Amino acid sequence: MNVPCGWPGEVSSGGRAAGTDDEELAREVENLRQSRVSEIRRNALERLKQAGGRPEGLGIEGLEPVLAALREAQVEALFVDTGTRRSAKAWIGPEPTQIADDEGLLRELGITPIGPVDVDSALVRAAAG
Repeated sequence: MNVPCGWPGEVSSGGRAAGTDDEELAREVENLRQSRVSEIRRNALERLKQAGGRPEGLGIEGLEPVLAALREAQVEALFVDTGTRRSAKAWIGPEPTQIADDEGLLRELGITPIGPVDVDSALVRAAAG
């Protein structure tokens, strides 16, 4: 998850004076970063929870609907359950959002498939696109 530049936060250690503790500064910065990433995740998950099941499709689940949304560049946040091992493959084209669970669909869209790849890798590639 990308953390925007300029995110608020302060650290109490560090500085240019002799004897400053660079390791303490690094720990504080990392703790601040982790806190901000957790906040962003919580907010995104809350938006997903609120949007789930709406007719306008703001919170979708399932491989085929997610692949379709990625193809259309309609994904703001992608959540992948890292605790689940998937054996599924996805077909990809040269561009990141050229993704499908079926080689034929890409060909119907006029895309020459590169080949099947691990579905999780394809999802991340398309989302980062």
